[in-house]
Amino acid sequence: AAARGAKYTALAMGSPEGYDAAEKAITYAATKEGGWVLLKNVHLATGWLQQLEKKLHRLQPVASFKLFMTMDIGARVPVSLLATSQLVVYEPPASIKSSLERSLTKIPAEVMDRGPNERSRLHVLLAWMHSVILAR
Repeated sequence: AAARGAKYTALAMGSPEGYDAAEKAITYAATKEGGWVLLKNVHLATGWLQQLEKKLHRLQPVASFKLFMTMDIGARVPVSLLATSQLVVYEPPASIKSSLERSLTKIPAEVMDRGPNERSRLHVLLAWMHSVILAR
């Protein structure tokens, strides 16, 4: 968002206060400034999502408005909302080995080769811990 000069707002959807803040942020970003809004954990607000869907159909957003939502797979999210969205699904690797490989390939070689040696060991340890946590 910053690279494109758009204002970015992130909101957690775990409580009714989050619903009110999300509605205000979406209305403002969609109609006035064209910013980006990220709603985290919308699977916790499935009832509110139906209201959001109706609101999105009523709004006439500016072209630069973007709405992003994160959710767990298998949540009871309205199918019509999913059908009108662009979906990106991220599933963690199935094993510790594949997760570790994925994490370590994301670190550029220049970063791993930079001194001191403890830095590269720290990267490996953090990648290992991350892989174990994902596997559990």
